[in-house]
Amino acid sequence: MTQQLWIYIDEGDSLEGRTVATRIVETLRAAGAPGVTVLRGVGGYGTHGVFHSDLLVDIPSRLPLVITCIDRSDRLQRLLPKLSELVQEGLIVLSPVQVVKVGRRAGGALPAHLTVADVMTHDVVSVTC
Repeated sequence: MTQQLWIYIDEGDSLEGRTVATRIVETLRAAGAPGVTVLRGVGGYGTHGVFHSDLLVDIPSRLPLVITCIDRSDRLQRLLPKLSELVQEGLIVLSPVQVVKVGRRAGGALPAHLTVADVMTHDVVSVTC
């Protein structure tokens, strides 16, 4: 099963001197999530009812961030305790999704069908100065 993870936080949220958003993205990446997107809102409010907007002077910035990821349900379920620990103020939501198409960019300078063994040589070359 595939699910979409949605995490709603403020961009000013930090934990141990680092932004919560950065820590969430690093956690998902380290766990092997295929991709993560961080969306910055131009305004919004949460359960506290205080409206924050980029149209108003608001220091420190408390604009809403939404972090989203689509991945296998089992991986996301394993990550929920860690993500819940990171998100001290905010909202975490999982939604079922149906993946219709996955298009990938070609990566690297070599065609995808080649392996390292196809392009590397076993002969050792050394240079002496």
